[in-house]
Amino acid sequence: MVSTSLVSPTELAKSSAPLTLVFERSGASATSLLSLIGMVSIINGVIVQIIMGSRILYGLAKQGWISNIFATVHEKYQTPTVATLVVLGVMILGTVFFSIVSLAQITSLLILSIFTLVNVALIVIKRRGTKHQGYITVPSIVPYIGVVLNVTAVIYQVVNWARL
Repeated sequence: MVSTSLVSPTELAKSSAPLTLVFERSGASATSLLSLIGMVSIINGVIVQIIMGSRILYGLAKQGWISNIFATVHEKYQTPTVATLVVLGVMILGTVFFSIVSLAQITSLLILSIFTLVNVALIVIKRRGTKHQGYITVPSIVPYIGVVLNVTAVIYQVVNWARL
């Protein structure tokens, strides 16, 4: 609503940098501050992705689903060093070989896949009938809905990529 109140939808659609156009039309002049906020946000996002990816590899290794090497932790800091280095390496290779749009699409697909796996894990836990004290419980239908919505979003993304 804010964007279209400052710039017409037609003009936004034609712009190669619509948010920059909205910012310019708003009369704001703190472009350095906006750039700083953007850079901090991007760095934070990268750090979160590295931590999340390495912890997923670590967890899979601890459960015996993938090579035990990913469960190796640093002696002093107790962080999964091999898993972190592998995720960092994959991210660096991705930035070298893919466009920013492709990286965003891949990241989105990976996050949806992780959410799907979390919901599937919750279904398995609920089917085992194990009772856990002190944790949040959700109705059994919730993870099924999560799986359906995530898989639908993944299929939608893949179909849209195929059109490009």
